[in-house]
Amino acid sequence: MPQPERKSFDGWGPFTFGMDFDDALTAYPGITWTAESLRRCRVEMSLKGCALSPRQDSHVPPTAGVALLPEVIFNQQRNLSAIRLRKFLRGDVSPAHCRRAHDQLLQYLRETWGPPVPNSSNKQERSTPKNRELLPGTGEGAVIGKETFHVQPDRRQIVLLSGYIGATASAPAVCHLSIDYRGPESLQPPPEERPHPLKNWY
Repeated sequence: MPQPERKSFDGWGPFTFGMDFDDALTAYPGITWTAESLRRCRVEMSLKGCALSPRQDSHVPPTAGVALLPEVIFNQQRNLSAIRLRKFLRGDVSPAHCRRAHDQLLQYLRETWGPPVPNSSNKQERSTPKNRELLPGTGEGAVIGKETFHVQPDRRQIVLLSGYIGATASAPAVCHLSIDYRGPESLQPPPEERPHPLKNWY
């Protein structure tokens, strides 16, 4: 089988690493940002960076058949450090449904960037949103799959992350899917200030 062309990347779509916050606001005409994320960025940017989140009615073509929307992340200097394409499926969603969506994105990334970095596939990260019980591998708990692609010398990389947590009497099931386009290490906020991709996912 022929190998995919090994392409470099400077961001995603019109969003480029190092882009100024003000330029990013209008870089994608189909996206409207949430008022809350705009407020947070204005308050928190200089302290710890921030993440600008799109409204759900934003218009972005699907990725491999999955309707992902971009969240753009900035460091304390107002420079774009990462783009996170993400989707939350809530309600009547099963682990199998979540896995199929994950596999669609995995195949897309394989075709675009080649195989994942060795030893990155099928890793499980233990994380329990909102103190919910974590039972890896079952429909009642959270299972997170993580694959990393195309790591470059300056540490820019692409990370596919998926998670599932089953329903309880008080909350519906949730499937979380994301593709992170991470910029060079020099643009990243300090580790303790970097927003976790599963923060506020439930």
